[in-house]
Amino acid sequence: MAAKTALRIIIVGAGPVGLALATGLAKDGHSVTVLERQSSLQVTGGPIYVQPPAFDTDRQTVQKVGYEGAVAAGATVLFGKTVTSLENETTPTVRTEDGGEYSADLIVGADGIKSKIRRLLFPDQNMDAIPTNEVIFHSDVALDELRADTRLTGMFEHPGSCHFTFGPGRVNVLLIEPVAEGKTAAYNVVSNYGAPPTDRNASWYNSAEPSELRELFNDFSARDRAYLEHVKSCNVWRIGTAPETPSWRSSNGRVLLIGDAAHAMVPHAAQGVSQGIESTGVLTHLLRLARPDHLDDVPALTEGFEKLRRARVEKIANLSQNNLQVRVLPDGPAQEGRDAALRKMGQMPAIEWDKIEMDMSADSNSPQFTKWLTAYDIPLEVERFVKSDLVDIPSS
Repeated sequence: MAAKTALRIIIVGAGPVGLALATGLAKDGHSVTVLERQSSLQVTGGPIYVQPPAFDTDRQTVQKVGYEGAVAAGATVLFGKTVTSLENETTPTVRTEDGGEYSADLIVGADGIKSKIRRLLFPDQNMDAIPTNEVIFHSDVALDELRADTRLTGMFEHPGSCHFTFGPGRVNVLLIEPVAEGKTAAYNVVSNYGAPPTDRNASWYNSAEPSELRELFNDFSARDRAYLEHVKSCNVWRIGTAPETPSWRSSNGRVLLIGDAAHAMVPHAAQGVSQGIESTGVLTHLLRLARPDHLDDVPALTEGFEKLRRARVEKIANLSQNNLQVRVLPDGPAQEGRDAALRKMGQMPAIEWDKIEMDMSADSNSPQFTKWLTAYDIPLEVERFVKSDLVDIPSS
């Protein structure tokens, strides 16, 4: 479906969310320019999941497909464009380090957890990303090599599954599927790795020593240790969250935050990228309601976007944080109760999902909550929201 009016839209950030948004908006006929500070597509990082699951693959593939899709749809993607200033009193405008100036009807900050647009939107508040004491080690090993290890026999019979091992302060997650070049991957979570760096510009994704990883998990199961013996290289990722913002939008509604720039969360619900991409679909649908020659519709539509999305995203962010706390419990009664509950879940009969009603207030392990989490229907939710009169959405 084409938009009723073609807007000039600038997206800052060419990550998975920025490129997905560029693709959707350009397909709808908007004039879309993406500004990316890096000199080329960045492909570092581990597997990426988009729920319910829609797909899971490696970041390199997501970036490549996203870029090709955006360009094919008609978006312009410019690299080496570091935003230095933002003006949004009248026509939203960003300036870049190389002297460029870019104006638009709408500017969207999709520039991640360390968002420059977020800091420029709220210059009088501390809008730096918030690093935690938690880190995740990421490694990958050739599947053929692992299958040849008799200590791991039986672990690879169900492609697409994950093996979780919970321990005090730590979690090992082994993905039973190829994620790239015939390799499988593992995440090793350490909930209290030590104080984070104080330098705002310090990298949160760095190479690490496999020997350190093996030492940190030397009391885990024989199978976990067997996998780690095969690890020849690994990276360590400092986990952080986005600061709470008074709004996801500027006071005039013409600058908007999306994805991790608005709501970066810890990764323990596998929903960070999913929620960002969900948001791109919602925003694309809402902007279709802008009437021809009515740029004044944009503020109402961005207000509607935040009202529709914020409660859902914040609920999922809290779920993700709670998941971590449950998974890293110390040995004791609470841990024993968790393990008993997990065993009980594995014995439950098959669920007839078509008979389940969504409920975001239900217990997070219930079918009602799971369906709310994984069966979100973007067109339907936007239609319901527009009819709800919760915001003054323009009518055609």
